[in-house]
Amino acid sequence: MKLNGPHPTVKEADRWPRHDRRKPLFIVHDTDDGLIYLRTERQGRSWRAHNWGDQLEGGWRFRTMKEANEFLISSFGQMFPEHLQCTRRCRLNPYTPGQDVK
Repeated sequence: MKLNGPHPTVKEADRWPRHDRRKPLFIVHDTDDGLIYLRTERQGRSWRAHNWGDQLEGGWRFRTMKEANEFLISSFGQMFPEHLQCTRRCRLNPYTPGQDVK
């Protein structure tokens, strides 16, 4: 998936609940398209950036956790530019039925 246009910076993630940037990102956002999940997971020697929702499914591999986290933040900002403020349903480290939560 190639994303066009200016990439939102990690600074723009300040509109989200705060996460510890030393840890893999796992967050859910409440959007007009439903709940969108963003998760970074270690897979072997690489890191997988995974986003999913009712109408969305994607995964990419990166060399570092930081790269994977930043990609998820940037790509979410491009796909959902109207998500300027989180709601009470947006949260860090959500439990997702059917997902292997570690």
